[in-house]
Amino acid sequence: MESGAYGSTPGSGLTSPDLTRKLFIPKKRDDVLSQQMLAELRKEFGASPESTRDPTASCPSPNASMNRCPFCKEPLPKPMSRELHTLMQQWMQKSQLGHTLRPTDTLAVCQRHRDEHDIIPEGKRLGWPDSLDFRELRRRITDPKQRYMQTLQDRLLNPEPSWFFQEARREREQLGKKVNAGAHQIHQIYNQQCGYFGEQGAEMFIDILYAAFIHDPLMPSLDLKHASVADKFQPLDAMQFIGMVLMPELVCMLIQDDMGGEAKVSFEKARSVQHNSGKFGVAMYPSESSDARKTRRASGSWIGAAPRSEKKTRRIPHDGKYIQQTLSGLRRSSRIPETERRTMLDLSDSDDDSFPTSYHQQRLPFASAAESKPRPVPRPAMRS
Repeated sequence: MESGAYGSTPGSGLTSPDLTRKLFIPKKRDDVLSQQMLAELRKEFGASPESTRDPTASCPSPNASMNRCPFCKEPLPKPMSRELHTLMQQWMQKSQLGHTLRPTDTLAVCQRHRDEHDIIPEGKRLGWPDSLDFRELRRRITDPKQRYMQTLQDRLLNPEPSWFFQEARREREQLGKKVNAGAHQIHQIYNQQCGYFGEQGAEMFIDILYAAFIHDPLMPSLDLKHASVADKFQPLDAMQFIGMVLMPELVCMLIQDDMGGEAKVSFEKARSVQHNSGKFGVAMYPSESSDARKTRRASGSWIGAAPRSEKKTRRIPHDGKYIQQTLSGLRRSSRIPETERRTMLDLSDSDDDSFPTSYHQQRLPFASAAESKPRPVPRPAMRS
């Protein structure tokens, strides 16, 4: 009997491995491009910028000696803010690595250093606030002792005396359907600026007004979705009335109180400050692009506020075992399934007025694990 890789064990019929043999692993094949070929290619075409650049060299960064922007050649502010320093360093690094920068790439950098060089210092000189506590501002607006929410409710019940409502209605009547055009929307955004409260203030004001007059109003007479209320501010819709009337009214009242109150500052003066300080607010308090739902009711409730909606399903305290039970009933849904639609079409010619019945499933907990066991089946009687 020939001996192979496995030896035979006498009398057993089984074979055992031959330990004297070795396993040979083939040599690793050389790369297609050897080091010699790579050297020839480098000599012919040159090395890549990444290989010639010193990895230990520090990336360029704006320093105190820079007087002009490397992109638009305009003067830089002294000193630069941390945000401007980070933006400029990012694009300077990309430029050194060989990226071709378009004028639109560095637009945010140039706009930022223009704001810090011209607009922000001018706003500080005029006495506009360079720091705002938006949490405290929310409490101030929603305080029932203040006049803000009550005045806005009066504007909702009778919007005719409002200068902002008259202007918005006049523009809507003149432009008609063109009011939704892109150029006019930019004009509306400019008019809806919240003065020196900036984009962060606008997000907070919209959040408060939407919750107080659309999401959860105190009474039906303050619900902008109600037909009788919507007729009062036609031809505007609910969101246009909030953005173009209620929010500017609120901003002007806040500016009035910041400057000394109604007795010292007229509403026209506050409206002028709201219009002139718009660029300062956008530069000083830009939007942080945060979800409004995360900041809603962060600092307490206001007039007409509702408790937080509980997203977790309510469960009966049990051992966690559930069963499925199918119950018949009418399906309350705005969209009729295809099967029910066909059933309704089939029954439309008949005289039966019964509505087609659908079924839904309900999860019911077991009382206990012992009760979930099936009952014993009685044995049949024995025949004699």
